[in-house]
Amino acid sequence: MSVAFGVLAACMVLSAIAVVTSRALVRAVLWLAVTLVATAALYAIQGASFLAAVQVLVYVGGVVTLLIVGVMVTRRHEGIAADVETTRPGPAALVAVGLFAVVAFAMSFLNVPSMID
Repeated sequence: MSVAFGVLAACMVLSAIAVVTSRALVRAVLWLAVTLVATAALYAIQGASFLAAVQVLVYVGGVVTLLIVGVMVTRRHEGIAADVETTRPGPAALVAVGLFAVVAFAMSFLNVPSMID
């Protein structure tokens, strides 16, 4: 079970990275769907089948469908390009590492039972 958890967690992290690094909005939404399905699979592995079903029905079925429809309806007009500034990834990476450190520090004080039997 720990191998499946590791594989799903890696899939979830990699697809979440693909969401924020994708330049195409439709692909970003599809990567978000992969992330949400992997989250539902993690819930199912841990024995929370109802939570996994709600995750799939509400988030994957509802939110991702609404995002896809919204993207298709509000397509940008031909000839108008929106510039995205990605010239400063350093500060963003610094904020991400800082947030990870804060969350890891807070989690070190939690009393969570071990997953290893």
